[in-house]
Amino acid sequence: MKLLLSLIFMVILTLAMHWNSPAHVANNRFVFPFSQASSTSYTFTTIQNDTGGWFFNIKIGDKTFIIQKTIPSIQGNIAFADSAQATLVAQLMVDKLDAGIFPPSITIDELKYLKINY
Repeated sequence: MKLLLSLIFMVILTLAMHWNSPAHVANNRFVFPFSQASSTSYTFTTIQNDTGGWFFNIKIGDKTFIIQKTIPSIQGNIAFADSAQATLVAQLMVDKLDAGIFPPSITIDELKYLKINY
């Protein structure tokens, strides 16, 4: 939990340091200001698939926004090993969306930091 909170803090701090305009492109991502992004309420649900792997859905209200059936940024169609790992990545994606980062891409380094098995 401490690691996740630290990661969230670092992401928010980094974004706050580079905030100059109402919306801008940074590293091929369209970034909205916090005031616009925070008005949207994102939630996620982890789900077990029929082969025992895990994935997650991110919703805006009652509308499905993202269906993430595989671990992002890695080759192949590999589901998460358990609900806890799917939850970590889903929460990071929601945090990025809440911070105005779109798309909420996940890097290999972030997967390693979260200790996601693949």
